[in-house]
Amino acid sequence: MEENNIALLFGEIYEKYYKKIFRYFRRDFSFDDAEDLTQQTFLQLWGWLPRTGSVRSGGALIYSIARNVRADRYRNCLLYTSDAADDSLRVD
Repeated sequence: MEENNIALLFGEIYEKYYKKIFRYFRRDFSFDDAEDLTQQTFLQLWGWLPRTGSVRSGGALIYSIARNVRADRYRNCLLYTSDAADDSLRVD
């Protein structure tokens, strides 16, 4: 896919879905975290677009990326929480 086409497609998806993706994250996270997760989602989209030849549905793609970003955040929170719990149980 040509660089100009990538930028145009990214712009279209960004304009159409940025607020929707932000609200998707805002249901479960603070305002600041929702902004960060939304930015991560669009950064991943930007990295993904050059590797593909075409996109059938920008909405399906961006929500798929958002679900993965959300799952990663929850997974990381669980890891950090369990590490902290392990540390608090440790007796020296």
